[in-house]
Amino acid sequence: MAALTADELLAQYAAGRRDFVDVALFAADLTGAKLHGINLARAKLTACRLDDADLRTANLYGADLRQASLSRADLTGARLDFADLASADLFRARLAGALLRDATLNRSNLHAATLHRADLSRCDLRHADLREADLTDATLIKADLFKANLTRASLVGVDWTDADLTRCRLCHADLTDVHLGAPKWCETDLRDAELGRRPTRAAEFRRRRGWEFDVVPSESDQEWARERADIGHALRRALHWVAVWTLFAALLGAWIGAAIGSRPGTDAAFPYARAGLVTGALCGFLIGLLSAAAIGARFGRAPGARGPEEWHDVG
Repeated sequence: MAALTADELLAQYAAGRRDFVDVALFAADLTGAKLHGINLARAKLTACRLDDADLRTANLYGADLRQASLSRADLTGARLDFADLASADLFRARLAGALLRDATLNRSNLHAATLHRADLSRCDLRHADLREADLTDATLIKADLFKANLTRASLVGVDWTDADLTRCRLCHADLTDVHLGAPKWCETDLRDAELGRRPTRAAEFRRRRGWEFDVVPSESDQEWARERADIGHALRRALHWVAVWTLFAALLGAWIGAAIGSRPGTDAAFPYARAGLVTGALCGFLIGLLSAAAIGARFGRAPGARGPEEWHDVG
């Protein structure tokens, strides 16, 4: 593997050389370099500075770009298959049409990057920052997006067949015409994601599309769920109150009826007991119902009761 300095590479490129396969350029400063069409396949570019560099249609197949800085670099149409870009800075980088199949981009910064029609099949994007990134018509087949942040990203027409979206953040993301293909959903954050032209709540998104995944509910969803839980809890306590009164009065009426029917000279204990049971149940039901209406505020949710507000947060 030939080791070159940044000046040597630029001089040889200016002289017409384009093939720099397997070169080593550790921590080289190539800021703003014009390297259109260069072949840096399997090159060692760890911690290199390539900010604002022109790398259009460059061949970076299998290149080692860990912790490299490529802010605002132009990588349009570049080949980055199997490249290692772990923890690389690609802020506002232009990667339209780039090939990133089987590339490693875990914990990389792709904030506001352009990945229009890029191929990220089987790409490792765990913990990647893709906020406000343009992934329109990109391919994410079998990509690993565990805990990736795609807040406000454009995912129009994305194909994420069999992708892993576990705990991925898709808040306010545009999901118009996405191609599903059974991705893995688990605790995926879809708050205020957009489907088509209008924002769609996560709960509505799941119901309308029929997807099976866990989502983090929006604040309005949580508030509605809390109110529903409170009402349900109060109704259950009120019904329990009425049932207790009904049972108590029915048993008391049956006992009184049986006592009356057991008097000397009276041989009809059972009919009296049955009449007392029915009368007591009716009276108990009315007493329970009226008293429940009178003290309804006491049937509110008990302190410490648990409910849907204990939904866990993601991210």
